[in-house]
Amino acid sequence: MTAISGVMIGGAGGAGGTVSRPLRVPSDGGHALTVIAQAHPLWASLRPLECALEDAVDGECVAYAVAVQGPLVTRLMTLVTFRLQRGRARRAIVRGGGRVVAAYGVDPSLEQPACVYELDTPAAAYADRCVRPRGRALRLRRLATRWFGCDPALGAVLVVGRK
Repeated sequence: MTAISGVMIGGAGGAGGTVSRPLRVPSDGGHALTVIAQAHPLWASLRPLECALEDAVDGECVAYAVAVQGPLVTRLMTLVTFRLQRGRARRAIVRGGGRVVAAYGVDPSLEQPACVYELDTPAAAYADRCVRPRGRALRLRRLATRWFGCDPALGAVLVVGRK
């Protein structure tokens, strides 16, 4: 089992430094998962992701979190650029010496996840149908999911790479 051991939050373009705060330490002796979450939703530097992968040992995983939460305008801008951000994260993982293994949806937020599931799999369909709250405007959410590439009700999407 892989556990989340820390979240690194950096400013836009790498400004403001990088802060690391632990979420959960693995108790089974397995590899830890480091999650890189950028504070700026649109044009964040992916250099911290590349550095984390370069510093990782073989078999260790590093994830890039695309937060899909916040004020309405920020959320909308993130959704409009989501496919671009996901592609940038995938390319940064490869440049850092890793390979992309999966993408996970996190609901309701990265800070307090209640449901984490792999996207574009039967698990995602099951989670949407039976586990996650449906809310209102289900058809509109499904349409937005097709347009943007992720459910707008998610708190974050993790793109996971392994060294």
